[in-house]
Amino acid sequence: MNTKTTTAAGKPKPAAPNLKLTRRDLSMLQDAARFKFVTAKHMQKKYFGETKPTNSTIRLSQLLSAGFLSRVYFHPKIRGQEKAHPTGVFYFAKSNQNKLKTYLEENGQTDAFEDFVRQLPSYNKNDEYSQLYLSHELGITDFFFTLENETAESDTWTLAFWERTSPFSKEIGEHLDGYAPDPETGAKTQKLHFNPDAFFALRHRQSNAHLFYFLEFDNNTATAAKFRQKLFGYMAYHQQGRFDDLIARYNGKYLLGLRDTARAGFRVLTITPQNRRRDDLFLDSLNVRDESHKARYKMFLYAGLTDVNERGALSAAYLRGKEYAPIAEEQKTLPKDASGSALKKWQDTKISGMVKVAIYDE
Repeated sequence: MNTKTTTAAGKPKPAAPNLKLTRRDLSMLQDAARFKFVTAKHMQKKYFGETKPTNSTIRLSQLLSAGFLSRVYFHPKIRGQEKAHPTGVFYFAKSNQNKLKTYLEENGQTDAFEDFVRQLPSYNKNDEYSQLYLSHELGITDFFFTLENETAESDTWTLAFWERTSPFSKEIGEHLDGYAPDPETGAKTQKLHFNPDAFFALRHRQSNAHLFYFLEFDNNTATAAKFRQKLFGYMAYHQQGRFDDLIARYNGKYLLGLRDTARAGFRVLTITPQNRRRDDLFLDSLNVRDESHKARYKMFLYAGLTDVNERGALSAAYLRGKEYAPIAEEQKTLPKDASGSALKKWQDTKISGMVKVAIYDE
């Protein structure tokens, strides 16, 4: 029986190799399951170090040909990269899960499949993915790859857990009581929602103190005023005591060992592909105040993905309202008739020299 197939051009396509999986291969496949979408660049840094940059691409392609991975292509449309080559994006689909399960059974390694069972909420269907969706999901992968690498080498912080929460988690994501101001009219007619992209916690290695964060990866697909509705949702989530119940569940889910979950709080990290979008969302967030008209200057943090990747997820790469407070006072002294464009230029200049903080700073 001839097992060869043909390509669209009619040329023979070699059959998938009878690949023998190594421990590194299994770890790479597990990462594909955990992170949902990965690229050769992610795997090169973690598994191949300073070797040839094509090594990760070659091995991922072999795993693809053998049926252990699936692939789609992402075509960057970021300013300045319009002519960049498309990026191969690998993921661990249901068909790959079945292939791996059969392989491990046939090789007397069924117990190794248990590691993958824990990742099942992140498995993907064999669907087509839009470019905007891939951009969004790869941004989340970038952030957590960086955070995992840093905390693994940190003497102070470790990553207690992290998980994508939208749309997989049934524990997070709900409708809230109350309404937020409509971005157009100001009337409180917008129903509040709570549906973060991810949830994670840092643990202090010495004190065992835990810091909790919700992640928003913004893809610049809505106005800043529209994004503001999410922030009202986070404040309502806090004010209505929903977080207390969540942490009580997660304390048991991840064996965190917290004695008093009622004292736990959270912050919201918003990551953007570009700094200009970061600045726009940050400035708009200064308008978000609770019912007592108090600004949540320490709850919301903003960073550009490039800064996080280059400087580090634990570095001082984040904008926070608390550090903008002196600038806000200075802004009050500006002429009342200053044009909107002049004011925005002034604000951008101030932000460029503004002190940034780390996500764990008080």
